[in-house]
Amino acid sequence: MTAQLFPKLDANQIIDTRDAVHAYAQVLGDWRASCLPHRKHWWEITVSPSIRGLTTGLINAGIDFELELDFSADRLRGQVAGGGELNEALAGRPAGELTEIVESFLIDNGIDRKFIPEDKKRESYARSTASYSTDIAQDLAGALRSVVLL
Repeated sequence: MTAQLFPKLDANQIIDTRDAVHAYAQVLGDWRASCLPHRKHWWEITVSPSIRGLTTGLINAGIDFELELDFSADRLRGQVAGGGELNEALAGRPAGELTEIVESFLIDNGIDRKFIPEDKKRESYARSTASYSTDIAQDLAGALRSVVLL
């Protein structure tokens, strides 16, 4: 059995990046919530760890798609079955801007408009402008990966 290595995280230095990552994850969670039926304890809004960061997993909403926060490459990635791809930088962008990018991408690729998240759900993170460090985001993703692999 190999020991999992955890990156060194300074609790005072990760605050802004943690808040930005949380806001970015809320963007993905809103899409899951708008496309999936309600489940006990709001499990339909959860994102899952991926090798690179966080993912919605595969979602069917008239189209099959997946969204991922790729912290290793500092990207928001999206794929639609049939070929549509999204690849946008994360750093320096407020979560509200990512919301618009994802919405435009999915509409352009044929998602049924009934699945678009309601605007009122977005208010809590749309104004997020937290300072974001790519290095700290990668360390947070590494720590999450290590916890999941325990």
